[in-house]
Order: sequence, then structure tokens, then C-alpha cells
Amino acid sequence: MPAYVTRFISECSEATEDFERERSWHFEHKAGSGEGNSKGYIHYGTFGFESHLVDSKTKKPNYKRKTTDSEVVPLYYEFWHPPKANRMFAVFQSFQGRSCVNLVMEKMQELFEARVQTHNIHQTTAATR
Repeated sequence: MPAYVTRFISECSEATEDFERERSWHFEHKAGSGEGNSKGYIHYGTFGFESHLVDSKTKKPNYKRKTTDSEVVPLYYEFWHPPKANRMFAVFQSFQGRSCVNLVMEKMQELFEARVQTHNIHQTTAATR
């Protein structure tokens, strides 16, 4: 599994688009020690709608957003594989209700199960307060 995670992050360093959900994302790996260990940013964006961006003080138009423009926020991620463990941990930041965890994990699971048909990825979520 650690080798797969390293490969997945590398493969998804270019924009991955979900046209049905009008979302895009890609990894920007910053650091990691050993196979499967990685931390950095997931650049997560929304596209598919027009809007007008205006200066909040003057109310004057600055830009007309096109349907192909994507509003992208950097969200922190980390994958960690403890030495000699048979499991891995992943952490994903969210921001003002924006989270890419489902998109990323669905893609990771889809690609993994297409390549390795004897194993699957199981996702559990820890709720925070």
C-alpha cells in the first residue's frame, strides 16, 4: 500500500477533474520520508459557473468569472505509514465547508481496486469537535 500511495500522489500531481461535480484537484507534494509518507497541499477548486468579482469596498467590478475559471484553495494533506504497520493514516484539511476528502479517496479507491483486485481500501472517519 505505501508504494501505491506514493504512485497515486505522483499520478495526481496534474489537475484531476470531476465534471459532474464541477470540481478539480491535484497534489503538491512538499515533504515525506519513506514510501507512503507524504505531506503537502491539495489544490482544490470549483468551476462551472459565471459570476462577477467586485471590490468589496468600492463595489466596482474587477473581473467576470467564466464557467471555465476555477476558484482554487490549497488544503493541507498528510499520508503516514507507521513503520512495520499494516495500515496507513491520512489527514485532510477542510476550509469553510470545502473538503476534497471524498473526491480524493474515491479516486484513490477506484484506481487501486482496478489495479489490485485481491485487496481493497477501507475508509474510516474520525469526527472532531
